[in-house]
Amino acid sequence: MCGLMAGNGKLKTGGVRSLACQNVVRGKDSAGLGWAGKNGVEVAKVAQHPLVAFNETLATDIVKAVKSGTVIGHTRHATTGDVTNDNAHPFLIDDIAFAHNGVIANYRSICPKL
Repeated sequence: MCGLMAGNGKLKTGGVRSLACQNVVRGKDSAGLGWAGKNGVEVAKVAQHPLVAFNETLATDIVKAVKSGTVIGHTRHATTGDVTNDNAHPFLIDDIAFAHNGVIANYRSICPKL
């Protein structure tokens, strides 16, 4: 299954990166972050091994997320759907970032925008 993590408050870059990387045991197919940006919620995600993603590809995004004081992170173990950037979490819909663990069989009826 996937790995989820979140933080709120006086966050530290090293702590958020460490927590995100530790989630690799829960999913190795993709990685992503969501945070409270200056102009709304921002999301950065990639279909890449989380250790590479959080230490390289998403490194500047971790810094932005930490500065915001609110972050959600996800590592994906693909069970349904292809391993693509679009299928990586968090998802951003109507200025809400969300991630989940497991399969949501009726996702189209719950959120037709996906």
